[in-house]
Amino acid sequence: MRWLSAGWVMGWLGAGLVCGPMALAAADAPTPPLPWAPCFLPEAPPGACADGWGPTASACDPDRFLDRTAYREAPAEAPPEFPLVAPLPVQWHVFLRGDGTGDVPDEVLEERLATVNATFAPGGFRLATAGVNRHARPDLARCVVEVGPEMLTDPDYPICGAASPYRLGLDPEKNINAYIVDLEGPTAFALDPCLFPPGDARDGIHISREIFNRPDQAVLAHELGHYFGLLHTFHTWRWAEEDLDPVCRDADNDFVPDTPPQRSYLALRDVDCANPPTTCPGSGQPDQLTNIMQYSACLTADNGTFTPGQLRRMQWKIVQERPGLLTPP
Repeated sequence: MRWLSAGWVMGWLGAGLVCGPMALAAADAPTPPLPWAPCFLPEAPPGACADGWGPTASACDPDRFLDRTAYREAPAEAPPEFPLVAPLPVQWHVFLRGDGTGDVPDEVLEERLATVNATFAPGGFRLATAGVNRHARPDLARCVVEVGPEMLTDPDYPICGAASPYRLGLDPEKNINAYIVDLEGPTAFALDPCLFPPGDARDGIHISREIFNRPDQAVLAHELGHYFGLLHTFHTWRWAEEDLDPVCRDADNDFVPDTPPQRSYLALRDVDCANPPTTCPGSGQPDQLTNIMQYSACLTADNGTFTPGQLRRMQWKIVQERPGLLTPP
C-alpha cells in the first residue's frame, strides 16, 4: 500500500496515509516519492452523510469519503531527510472585502506561524513565510463551502461555491498556499494530495479570517496536521453502525498507534481539563485533551501537542506525498 491521507478539517477542523507499493528508502538515501493515487471513495459509504454540516451547501464532510483500505501506519523510523535543513514555504493570501477591510497584519501571521513551528519542532521541521499576497478581490473574499462527490471527478468543481480564491495560488506543488477569507461552514479546512493530484490549483489551506482576531486555539496547526496526513483522534470508519460512539470500536481509527481512540470533544464541552476522562474504556488510558487533532475546549496553541507517532506520520507524508515542498520554488 502507499502513503495517502485525508485532510479536510475543523468541521473538517476535515485530514494520512499509504496506498500502492510502499517503497522505503535506504538509511542514507533520499526517500523516493510515491506516484499519486486517490484514496477517496467515489461516493460516501452508507450512513456517512445523514446529517447536514453547518450553514453550507455541503452534502457531506469530506473525511467520510475516505477509503480505509488505502491506509496503513507509518514506518517506525524517520525518513533520512529529517530533520529538514530548510523550512517549508508558506504563501499567505489575504482576500480583502469590498470596503477594504479584512486585512491580517504581517506580524499576526508571523506570530501564529511561530507558534506552529514550536509545535512541529520535535518533528524536525518548520515553516517560513515565502510571501504575503493581499488581493483586492471581494468576489473571492467569501467562501461558502460546497462538498459533494462531483469534486472527485470535476477538475473545475467550485469548493467555495461561486468563489475560487485558490485560482490565485502560487505553485501549489512547491508552496503551502493559505487562503484567508470569510469562511462559512468550518473554521478552516485543508486539502490532502489523495484528493487532488500534485500541483492541482485547489490544493492548500482555507482559513476563516476571524481566527486571527481571537486567542490562538491551534486552528492553523490542526489544519497543517491534516495537510500533512493526519486524521482526527476521534475519526471513525463505522458510519453505518447505530452506535453513539463507533470510534471506540475502531482500534486503527487514525492509524497512529500512540493516539488512543477517543470521542470528539466538539460535543463533550463540560470536562475537567486537569482530569481527562477515558471516553473509550477499552483504550486503557485517559483521552488526550490537548492533542492538536482533537476538538477540545482544553486545547490552546500553548499546550497543544502532537504525539511522536503523529510527527512520524507527517514526516513520511512530506517526503513521499509532498516532495515538491522540499524543492525551492
